[in-house]
Amino acid sequence: MIGPNLNVADWNVRGLNDPARRKAVREFVTSVRVNLVCLQETKLDVIDHFMVLQYLGPYFDGFAYLPAVETHGGVLLAWDTTVITIDQIQLDTNFLTGCVHNKDGMAWWISVVYAPQGNRPKTQFLHDLSARRAVCP
Repeated sequence: MIGPNLNVADWNVRGLNDPARRKAVREFVTSVRVNLVCLQETKLDVIDHFMVLQYLGPYFDGFAYLPAVETHGGVLLAWDTTVITIDQIQLDTNFLTGCVHNKDGMAWWISVVYAPQGNRPKTQFLHDLSARRAVCP
């Protein structure tokens, strides 16, 4: 739990193309009653509001995503806007970042990542992530 009344789930789902996997994700999210969900490796190049409702349930009316490239990666960040809001969303090659605002006025930054493989891409990823951190006070 981060702050009062905020529960977060983070999961490398290894693809949301399979109906059974989508069902498992939704059942888990519903059972633990989270307000903020971070999913990595969605393997989806497009995510819309209908898909978020299908995968996570009706409370997740805010979302941002980083599309997968072919069958690799993909990130989904979804939240319940009655509990938090997220703005200043920035998409980078392997992560997305946003400023989270709790209803009690507390603000903090979140970055959801899906790191690349290989030494050179990982080095660039870490450099990019460090640069993003520098602009998130």
